[in-house]
Amino acid sequence: MDRLLERERKLRQLNEQLDARKSRAESHAAQVLQEQEAYFQRMAGPALEPLPQPEAPMAAPEAAPEQPVLTVPATPPRGRTPLRTAARPTTGAVFATATPGSPASSTLASMRHSLAMSPPQSSGSPHPRTSSGSSPGSAAAAMAQVSVLTRELQAMQQRLESVMAESADKDRMLAESEAELKTALDENRRAARAEQALKTAATKAQKVAEEARRKAHAHALKASSLQSELDKTVADSRARASKATSADVRLNRALEEAEKVKAELAEAQAAARDDAAKFRRELADRDASIKRLSKQRTELLAAFKKQPPRHCRLPRTSLRACSR
Repeated sequence: MDRLLERERKLRQLNEQLDARKSRAESHAAQVLQEQEAYFQRMAGPALEPLPQPEAPMAAPEAAPEQPVLTVPATPPRGRTPLRTAARPTTGAVFATATPGSPASSTLASMRHSLAMSPPQSSGSPHPRTSSGSSPGSAAAAMAQVSVLTRELQAMQQRLESVMAESADKDRMLAESEAELKTALDENRRAARAEQALKTAATKAQKVAEEARRKAHAHALKASSLQSELDKTVADSRARASKATSADVRLNRALEEAEKVKAELAEAQAAARDDAAKFRRELADRDASIKRLSKQRTELLAAFKKQPPRHCRLPRTSLRACSR
């Protein structure tokens, strides 16, 4: 029982730790999404200098492989809160900012600073979203930054999935421990009831055995007195036989009396055994009668309570009993 309680306590502590880790991951994901939104708003603003239009047609860059979108199970485990996600204006991939202090974070900050410090394009330009000051290297840097952010988001998604899988395992183990604890408690209650029933039966058997022991002691005293009388009779017979010439006749008579006393002793012992068996049967019959009378009393009380009240016409001495 103590082992199950200790296991359940440890599982609850692990569950709380997983909840804390999940909440930190959710807050970090929300911060990442906010930074993405701000980043795309800055890229779509008027201060953004678009890439220059090449004079000769350039080969289209290879399409980036489609990246998996961060997903969360529709029904989170018990005691968990679902992760809030929202659609973002991405181009075939999910972008995320780098963690604070990483090289990708410093690169992103420098790119934002360069975008903010770039002058806007004049209205006389033939291409409104191009600028002569831009270089093809900025596009490569942006694509490299997008690739870095995509890899970081994939790593974040893998960590979140690992945390949620571990949380599901801990929930399953906690449910199994609770089921084992409930089973152990049920078995303990059943054992307590069985022990109480055995104690009651042992008390009743002890009372019956005490009564039988008392009767056996009384019969033993009676048998001892009969045996002493038998010994005295035999001794007297032998003494008289030694003094008289008819010793053989008197001895035979004494022996017959001894046999008779022995038969009486055997009958007394058999009667004692019969009395003990009869007492046990009477005790069982009395128990059955008590149970039957208790049941009849309960039925009569129930039937009496169901009868409608009637006016009592008994003498005044019985008015109080009738009012009940």
